[in-house]
Amino acid sequence: MVWTPGRTADEQLSPGGSIVAGQAGFFLLFTVGFGVLGIVVEREWGTLARVLSTPIPRWWVPLSKGLSSWVLGVVATLALLTAGSLLLDDVDLGSPPVVAVLVAAVVAAATSISFVVVRVAGTAEQAGIAQTIVAITLGMSGGAFFRVPSTGTLGQLLQLNPVAALGRGLGITAGGGGVTALGPTLLTLLVFTVVMLLLARVLPGRRELV
Repeated sequence: MVWTPGRTADEQLSPGGSIVAGQAGFFLLFTVGFGVLGIVVEREWGTLARVLSTPIPRWWVPLSKGLSSWVLGVVATLALLTAGSLLLDDVDLGSPPVVAVLVAAVVAAATSISFVVVRVAGTAEQAGIAQTIVAITLGMSGGAFFRVPSTGTLGQLLQLNPVAALGRGLGITAGGGGVTALGPTLLTLLVFTVVMLLLARVLPGRRELV
């Protein structure tokens, strides 16, 4: 018989892991805005009108912006998480494929927020300011700078935050959990994404998306 030391997984990130997850989620909220918020800039410069004059469906424009933002967000977030895992000794985020599934869902949720910003912002400057306010607010409430309690009604509401969901999901993967264990977190992110996209569609705004 061979004895090996072990420790029960508590689904909690190490201090270094919490910093890496929080900062990755915080910068993600800025990253995904580069593509989607480009709609506002192109609208002001007249580029959007010329694009819409071509024989393409109008919904291709927000779809292409959303997809480009999603790809950029996934690549940037995975790069930050990988760099953090390599540079800090106490950071182990778990299985890379499972982490990639979590990141894809978190980035989709973060991207959906940008569509709401585009809906309510009248100018590119307003869109940039609104995106910054949203990123800082969600970053602080999601634990990007300090740990946020998850108990109580307010704590449970804060867990709907994509930044908090990233940290919670990485805690599960770091503890050895797979995609099945991420089920509740992925479902939360899916509902969040759908709600944000519906708001971007029906929310009274200054202008249409396209």
